[in-house]
Amino acid sequence: MITKFRNKTKLAAAILLSTIVLNTQTSFAKEWNEGLYLGLSHVTEENRHSELLNNGATVPTKYTQNKDSNYGIKFGYSKMLKNNFFVGPEFSYLSNVIDFDDSARGGVKDVVNINDNYNFGLRAGYNLNETIAFVIGYGQSIQTVKTFNDDTNITTNVKNGDYNSYGVLFNLGNSFNLEFAHKENDIRGSIDKPLTENRIAHSIKLRKIRSNTITISKSF
Repeated sequence: MITKFRNKTKLAAAILLSTIVLNTQTSFAKEWNEGLYLGLSHVTEENRHSELLNNGATVPTKYTQNKDSNYGIKFGYSKMLKNNFFVGPEFSYLSNVIDFDDSARGGVKDVVNINDNYNFGLRAGYNLNETIAFVIGYGQSIQTVKTFNDDTNITTNVKNGDYNSYGVLFNLGNSFNLEFAHKENDIRGSIDKPLTENRIAHSIKLRKIRSNTITISKSF
């Protein structure tokens, strides 16, 4: 866990350094979405691919699909390149992500809570005109995952992932922008749960967590 934290710290430092370098090179003639920005996001998360596999079984069990909506923050920097293209680092944070379980299976209920989701990456895009821009993003994520069975066998793991996103950015005027985006966060690895009195040993794979985000941001 310490090694993962150090890697994330190095990545965050690299993104911050690139932001500082880009900021010192900003042209006086700024585009409507150029420069530093800070935003508030409404995020709806959904699990579609999460599953568990009991020891000795060959067919995994899908978790019940669920949707949770929460608010998060986002900030970054956009640097204009040639021909209306732009690129820059972006960071986002969501304190409460999503909760889901396998209650449809019956028996002892397995519950998953995903919280404290940090995303570090790059956002790039193209200004179609003075009002609309297309954006894409790619980077790494880190999140805290709490799993338990009917309030017992509680474990907490920090899991890494990779995300990609795409969306549309609108110029609202007065340096305010509105963004609609779709993201897939592919959480890597599995969580192994030990044998307990009421539950056989099993492994959990979270896989892709999808989200739709609406962000209002202010450029500086």
